Amino acid sequence: MFSINADLLNGFFSTMLPDRNFQKGSNMKCVRVILCSALLLLVSFAGWGQLTASPQTFFLLIDTSSSMSEVPKKPKVPEDWKFSKMAEVKRQLTNFLAGLPTETAIKAFVFDQTIRPGPQCEVLDAEQREKLTSYFGNLRAVGAQTFAWRSLDYVLEKAHLAVAVGSPGITVKVLIFTDGEDNDPARPDLSAILAKYSDDLKDRIEASYITLGFTLSSDLVRVLKESQVQVRAAYKPAEIIPLNAAFSWAPLRPTAEEDEVEFADQTQGSARTINWSFGDGATSNEKSPKHLFRTPGPKIIQLVVTDERGRSNSITKTLVVSPRIPLEARFTNTPPNEVPAGDWVQFVNQSKGPFTSLQWFFGDGTSSADEHPAHKFGLAGFYAVTLTVADGRGGRQSITNALRVLGPPPPKAQFQPLGEIAANAAAQFIDRSVGTIEQRVWEFGDGTPPVKERDPQHIFRVPGDFTVRLTCIGPGGRSSSAASIHVASPPPPVAAFELGVAKPRVGDEIKLLDTSAGSVERALWSFSDSGSAFEIAYNDHTSRSISHRFGAVGSNTITLQVWGQGGQDKKQIVLNVASTNLPPQAICQPDRSKGRGTLRVHFANKSSGTVRRCAWNFGDGSPELTQESIADVEHAFGPGVYAVTLTVFGMDEFGPSRYTSQPITVNRPFPPFVRHLPWAAPSAIAMICLAPIAVKRASRRRMLRELSSLTGIVKCGLAGSPPSQWKKHVVDGLGSEFSFRPLDSFPPGATGEAYGRLLSLSIKKIVDPTTLEESYTLAVAAEKETIETQSIRPDEDVFLQTAPYALRYEP
Repeated sequence: MFSINADLLNGFFSTMLPDRNFQKGSNMKCVRVILCSALLLLVSFAGWGQLTASPQTFFLLIDTSSSMSEVPKKPKVPEDWKFSKMAEVKRQLTNFLAGLPTETAIKAFVFDQTIRPGPQCEVLDAEQREKLTSYFGNLRAVGAQTFAWRSLDYVLEKAHLAVAVGSPGITVKVLIFTDGEDNDPARPDLSAILAKYSDDLKDRIEASYITLGFTLSSDLVRVLKESQVQVRAAYKPAEIIPLNAAFSWAPLRPTAEEDEVEFADQTQGSARTINWSFGDGATSNEKSPKHLFRTPGPKIIQLVVTDERGRSNSITKTLVVSPRIPLEARFTNTPPNEVPAGDWVQFVNQSKGPFTSLQWFFGDGTSSADEHPAHKFGLAGFYAVTLTVADGRGGRQSITNALRVLGPPPPKAQFQPLGEIAANAAAQFIDRSVGTIEQRVWEFGDGTPPVKERDPQHIFRVPGDFTVRLTCIGPGGRSSSAASIHVASPPPPVAAFELGVAKPRVGDEIKLLDTSAGSVERALWSFSDSGSAFEIAYNDHTSRSISHRFGAVGSNTITLQVWGQGGQDKKQIVLNVASTNLPPQAICQPDRSKGRGTLRVHFANKSSGTVRRCAWNFGDGSPELTQESIADVEHAFGPGVYAVTLTVFGMDEFGPSRYTSQPITVNRPFPPFVRHLPWAAPSAIAMICLAPIAVKRASRRRMLRELSSLTGIVKCGLAGSPPSQWKKHVVDGLGSEFSFRPLDSFPPGATGEAYGRLLSLSIKKIVDPTTLEESYTLAVAAEKETIETQSIRPDEDVFLQTAPYALRYEP
């Protein structure tokens, strides 16, 4: 099962057991032979344990040094990468596990300044995938140094042993995830390390150096590529998954010279070249080609794919091409042979063969492209219906069938009147005719002109028997139907009317509407208030409403009498007509009812109705006040209790109305001292309480005024001159501010902004009212315009900035 080279084992144990650990000479050689024999025996029975290679074996070497926690400045994958290199490793490994088949062995290692084995599995089932995913997710970049070349040497040695004891032709894939920053102090030679495994790297070990966005030096890239190590910023799962050719096609059973077959490449892994063979001598190197088979029968389809290392994988399938069916036009129609004109005919396409389009010609000048059309023939006769089908390659087939269209039968006239018919009432007739009808003619037998409506209404003016005839005309002929209709005498009318106003007053004009039922030919209105009567003859255009104005108060009788062909009827209504005047209603409302001393009360007159005069009795012995209209009044009451009465008078037909307001109570006034006590006492108390505060505030204001008084001497002269030559100004102490002029005249030859302008200086003393701290401000004015201000201190020289003067204030 396994084949191992003895020289390979001897070299392996020379590495694992250096000479310094053993005695020189033949003892060392003996030990090596014994160990080689033992190892051969172990491999024969145990298959080298974890050193053996499964059908697909991956060695993963992952850098966990601290530099893996950084974010590349110019990452190459992906373009929007904003995370650390370790985060990208975890993302790639997660995708890596998801894309691998179950028959895969994984051997993981992590390294920084040391190398440590991780999980290892022979079969990548669901449990092992979850275990590896959890392990990769918990990786942290914590190592101090990156011993990349020493760790790579270790893993390549493991891979070398795995392929050495594995089946012939098996390969091992090694993925190194690192940023390329090897800082091993021993500085191992990478070229020498890779040279040890040059044979394996060319044939049985596929190594990929994943840089994770870190830019390697050109010398390092050259060394890796010369040693058959692929350098990439990230990996594509399809490039690492074993090459496995697969494809599909559609349609599954194509027809020769008709269906173009579309092949879909479903190869797993990364294929650099693709070659198709279609079994009929045609080939293609497209990824998903299309091919049209010219002959039927089974076709051997072969797909050969080759990866970047030149390794190939192929798959062969058999595709059966069906023979082409001949084009044949066929159809049926329902009804099959004869159809009445105007009826629908359903045509059904039953053509065979690969037709792509069709066209119907119905023989009446019309056509259709529908597959199963329905058609209506309007005229009787023989029609040749043709169906033409085409296959899109120039092939056409047609078929023609004859169809007889029969003329329509004559219509069958019949009708029905609705309900009993009476004279002067609208009679409704309903058309129940069947067949194709183009025109209708109604004759009612009473001398009126014929009508052509479908369901007409007609009014017979006199009672009696009448023959009603309906004639229907169509393309198939004409037919008539007649019936004797009895028109009864109309019933006697029933008089009724409505009033526009329920409670009219004298002078109101009201409308009366005649709502009599039955046939009414004329009506007579009578009114008892005026003895008048109005007769109206009704026709189709006569209004049934009239107007009347009542001129007397009291009961008035309205009578409506109607006549018709069935007789007559009368309706009377007694209506009470009220006066336009309203009874008076006295109401008043005082704005106050209690007080002391002399109380002036305003009375609001809220009386209603028709009022001609108002009389006020205030109940205090004063004369009665009379008004000609509704108006408010005011009255002054002395001490006492008074009942105020308002009497309003209306029209003679109504009596007066009286209203007595609530009692007005006026108490005697208070003595003068009592009247002023409510406000005088609080004022005196307030003055007594506030007097100390006022005295204290006045004393503080006086103290602040005294502290703010400016006293002392101000000396002023030219800057640079001796102070003994400065002019003295005595501060009068009359206020907090003292103004003066620096010199009586300008010095000879003086120049500058301040010269030529009349200068004045002022010193102001400011005392803080809270802390009583003193401060002084100097202001310089030229021609009443302030040009400079600054704070000064007593007994210190001050130099002006806008003029060549200096001064000192001595309190």
